[in-house]
Amino acid sequence: MLFTVALEDFLEHLKAIDRSPHTIEDYRGNLTRFVNYLSKKNNCAIYVDEVTPDDFEKYLYEPPNDKRFSQVTRQGISTAFKSFYTFCYKKGYCDTNIGQKVAWIKAKPKERIFIYEHEMLRLVDVIKSETDKALLKTLFYAGLRVGEAIKLKLDDVNYKDHYLLIRKQKSRYDRKVPISIKLEGILANYLENYRDNEAATDNFFTYDFSLECIDSHLSYVLKQAVKESGLNVPVNTHIMRHSFASNLINKGVNIVIIQKLLGHQSVRTTQIYLHANLEALKKAIDTL
Repeated sequence: MLFTVALEDFLEHLKAIDRSPHTIEDYRGNLTRFVNYLSKKNNCAIYVDEVTPDDFEKYLYEPPNDKRFSQVTRQGISTAFKSFYTFCYKKGYCDTNIGQKVAWIKAKPKERIFIYEHEMLRLVDVIKSETDKALLKTLFYAGLRVGEAIKLKLDDVNYKDHYLLIRKQKSRYDRKVPISIKLEGILANYLENYRDNEAATDNFFTYDFSLECIDSHLSYVLKQAVKESGLNVPVNTHIMRHSFASNLINKGVNIVIIQKLLGHQSVRTTQIYLHANLEALKKAIDTL
């Protein structure tokens, strides 16, 4: 079977088992780039059972990819490749699961950058848009992914029982995220005084442009805010989520609780937030 045909079957399979859109697009991109490389190299269409482990390893490590790919990138490509060939083998598209012959790639996780509440407030203070301010504070105080916050509906904010209903995206299930009194006040103030209630949408945060543009818009806003505030830390929307988790870790909150709040399927994913920052190390030494 043609690699490209099998790939479409694989992607449909991922949708059927309710893998997140983000994961599906990552797999699509990684596998498409690989087969395009192999097709160009061999000047022909590629069949699933023609690919060898050597083809894959050359893709990862030969020029120009030897310098282009980080270990984290290689790890992601390898995961997609192994999953794809496990699927193909089970479906009978190939006689051998060559994914099993490819070594697992280990990548040292990057230490996560995070900011404290006073730094977040310093950033938000120079931002003009009240919608941007409220959304960014929601990322920081509730640990949402930016896509989750953007798609938050009016009915998803439950003031009576004090939680946000997060519709499934990267996880397989909806989840309820408790909101603090502080965030509840921020959301209520935005809804009453700043939200465009004449907008033809039930999205909680209203913008004049499409949802697809909001993430890049917020990244630009944060970049400008970093310059204006003089905060010497690179900040993007996902760092607001990192900061939520990291600050909870630093305050001694159990990692399993943080896992549930973030919507991680595995606690291993959450463990990346167990980084030791210099300030925490200094405090530990000072206790001696």
